[in-house]
Amino acid sequence: MSNMKRVTYSVRRHEEKGPDSLLTEQGRQRASQLGKRLRWEHPSIEMYSSPAERAVQTGKYILSGYKSDRDILPAHILRPLDPPEPEGLTDRDEIIQYWLDNEWKNQDGNYGDMYTAGRNIIIHLASVMSIEGKEDNTRIEGISHAPLVEAGLVMLTGEGDVRRLGGSFRPGESLDLIVDCDGDEIKSMKTVFRGAEQSVDGVIPTVNECRKRMLRWHNPVEYVNNMYGCHPGESDREYFSHVFGME
Repeated sequence: MSNMKRVTYSVRRHEEKGPDSLLTEQGRQRASQLGKRLRWEHPSIEMYSSPAERAVQTGKYILSGYKSDRDILPAHILRPLDPPEPEGLTDRDEIIQYWLDNEWKNQDGNYGDMYTAGRNIIIHLASVMSIEGKEDNTRIEGISHAPLVEAGLVMLTGEGDVRRLGGSFRPGESLDLIVDCDGDEIKSMKTVFRGAEQSVDGVIPTVNECRKRMLRWHNPVEYVNNMYGCHPGESDREYFSHVFGME
């Protein structure tokens, strides 16, 4: 018996921030207005956020505009990665592309690249896609940061250069994934970014397998490695370049 439902998963860059890293008045108003619009488009909403205050505020004002009493659910995996500013670059699109093209080490001493960042988006998508108890046309918001949002975009679309997609995310901008599910199995998926739609059905087997394996693992190290079926020592870059056909 078919139990088809549609879910929209939106990974969104936080709204405009001021010098104190909190939302500006314009950013708060824009988030609230977005919530009002989403209320007319979706019967229910779920909100996940990076722990950074600018992201939490964005989620808070979206929910306020939507008039939802739901809590914001923490999503540490959407946290800022804080890559270092590359020397000699001032254009934001060039900086974002540098982060996507290169491996870097942040102030915490952690290494990252496009595949590390994009992996976080895919993990979060897989973890929240269960439709049990969800209404048809539910909206799931994940509030995050650059370059995670751009990494998710270029990996899912297969376009390695964000500049060819119109440039990096503006404050409050989102990548939407329209996901059709039959029970807990994803049947079709497409991205919507700046009005352009693209089927990403080729990613479905990976996401479905991720979701199945996610139920079996609880140790964080095992969770990351085994959910994707990575062999010991296989990097995110090696695995995802194969999965998404990106070299």
